[in-house]
Amino acid sequence: MSTSRHKSASHKPSELGVDFFHLASLGGWTYEEESAKLILTPEAARILGVPHRDGESLNVNRKQLNARIDERDRDLVNARWKEALAGHPFETTYRLSGINAETVWIWEKAQFVFDPNGKPLGAKGVVQAVSCQLQTGSGQSNIDPLTGLPNRQLLSDHLELQIPLARRQERRIAVLFIDLDGFKRVNDNFGHAMGDKLLQLVAQRMKSCLRESDMVARQGGDEFIVVLQEISADADAGIIALKLIEILGATYEIDEHRIHIGASIGIAFYPADGADADTLIQHADMAMYLSKSSGRETLNFFGTSLANQVKAQKDIKSLLASAIELNQFALNYQPVYDIQSLKVHSVECFIRWNHPQKGILEAESFIPAAEENGMIRDLGRWAVRQMLLDAASWHAKGYDFKVSVNISAAQIPEGLPLDWLKETIAQTGANPAKLIFELTEATLMRDNAALLNWLFEVEKLGIGLSLGNFGTGYSSLGFLKVSTVNYLKIDRVLVREMLKNKTQYAMVKSILDIGRNLDFKVVAEGVQDEASLKALQDMGCQLAQGFYLARPMSGGDIVNAVMQKPGNQISRAA
Repeated sequence: MSTSRHKSASHKPSELGVDFFHLASLGGWTYEEESAKLILTPEAARILGVPHRDGESLNVNRKQLNARIDERDRDLVNARWKEALAGHPFETTYRLSGINAETVWIWEKAQFVFDPNGKPLGAKGVVQAVSCQLQTGSGQSNIDPLTGLPNRQLLSDHLELQIPLARRQERRIAVLFIDLDGFKRVNDNFGHAMGDKLLQLVAQRMKSCLRESDMVARQGGDEFIVVLQEISADADAGIIALKLIEILGATYEIDEHRIHIGASIGIAFYPADGADADTLIQHADMAMYLSKSSGRETLNFFGTSLANQVKAQKDIKSLLASAIELNQFALNYQPVYDIQSLKVHSVECFIRWNHPQKGILEAESFIPAAEENGMIRDLGRWAVRQMLLDAASWHAKGYDFKVSVNISAAQIPEGLPLDWLKETIAQTGANPAKLIFELTEATLMRDNAALLNWLFEVEKLGIGLSLGNFGTGYSSLGFLKVSTVNYLKIDRVLVREMLKNKTQYAMVKSILDIGRNLDFKVVAEGVQDEASLKALQDMGCQLAQGFYLARPMSGGDIVNAVMQKPGNQISRAA
């Protein structure tokens, strides 16, 4: 009886195999490069929604299947296929239009075969309808359908399995919390379809520079988590984090657009920073928050003092909402001198916050938080309006210097609408020809119709545009030829180091030459001593600012303070 039952149970193994593949919603295919034909198993044909006869394989053209891939994913799949033909691994997740026009998420993986000369001959692969398996009893998914990465639940399960193993083997685990810098701007400027494609490319880049033993998961939105299981020193995790920052910060080319984003990373270690998955993720998140608040595109390790720093940052963030209503902000102004004539050319305004507990705070300590919580728009409008009022008052008294203000990338174009700007200029009586808006290279490099229109309209108003931090960012000469920029500002780092470093000196001199040749006014910022001032004068630099010349001061003090310095006069209007 037992023998009979055994034979009965193993009578048709192939049929049992088909049942298992069907239950797993997994199908196979082979591909011939010469004919570009795919041979689908019956289960693969069912998954891909291709009409077929039960039990029979099917020959199809790859291009026919590509036509049914969702247009948001088609370029990505084609790019992955081309990479595979060049020898790279092929694995991707995409949306496919099913038989009844229903969208089905497909996971596909393949291994390609090449001849001795490296010419692709064909491939064998599998497909799986992951949307069928993503739902568990609790309604949670294990795989992020957009990127194909594990989601937060699978990540947490993975960590809870790895932590006891690491405890027994007396080894460490590193958790990296990654938040993309500038992703919201991409969604706002280009739409969510572009944002989806960008997230898919981000996932690919992260996987490409991690080891097989590492896991990368999508936490949600533009947040990702990497788990490093095999590290011998804290520095190993730091090196990988720096590599991720570099690769994620490289240009993305999507639909003929060049996209620039960055990444801020926080790192926590088992067992030093937590003994369970939730604590490690929370502490890595806190370290990331500090990275984002302290300049972005950098990394921080969780430590005993970091929690207090993060709390302080979050306190600042919560108080920002009421700070404008409570009139806690003020503008300071720093003169920009014509260092050949020793007259003031313009003044640059800097926002300061009279914090109720911490006293006067400079912009660097709260602007990142304002950008993150959306307060930058209200704060930016307040600063621009106050600057216009001050400028109108000075010009009405006959002072002829220009007034400049820094504009955050998060303010353009929605934060400073053109209608609001025109109305505010009219209300304050400010002269647009005496105003300068300073922007960063990263802001101006955005290939966006709304931004370009904003710049064009600002130029029509007569407002000057200044390109800040020049020499340390993109420094695109091709862009300068077609832009509406009037001023280049040499980054203070270059000016500060130019007398100690020949390369920095040469860069400063080259930027001055570019300004002369392309008819830009060049401002050297960060002049800290007499030697630097003399060197800039000898190089023919026209405009400069820095603590050696004058520190920022209140609007009420700016005129008198500058007038009292011998040889440094404010030019009065005729």
